[in-house]
Amino acid sequence: MNRRLAWTFGALGAAAFVGLFSVYSYNMNQRGPRAAQQIVSNAPVEEEGAEENYRYVLRAQEGRLVVYMKGETEPRMEFDVPVRVLPEFDQRQLEAGIYVEDYQTLVSLIEDYIS
Repeated sequence: MNRRLAWTFGALGAAAFVGLFSVYSYNMNQRGPRAAQQIVSNAPVEEEGAEENYRYVLRAQEGRLVVYMKGETEPRMEFDVPVRVLPEFDQRQLEAGIYVEDYQTLVSLIEDYIS
């Protein structure tokens, strides 16, 4: 009897966990990624003063998502995220390079692209 009761409560707990996770995943997918221009400075580097407004550059390189630090020529981070699966708008922005002002914004933007 105790064994059957333990299995019942275990199954109910697992079902509740799966249900909550499903609701959370659905809500996250409904939000969709935030548009990049809302949270980063997308000013071209050549523009006067743009060099002072960013610390990271997020871009597409060889079909993958990469992050450069300001002034560096080698990527600081690389992600095995195929850029071709992203919406065309995001692909164009990543080809041009998205200039990000702070680390928290960078992490948020990467999370949007890899989820």
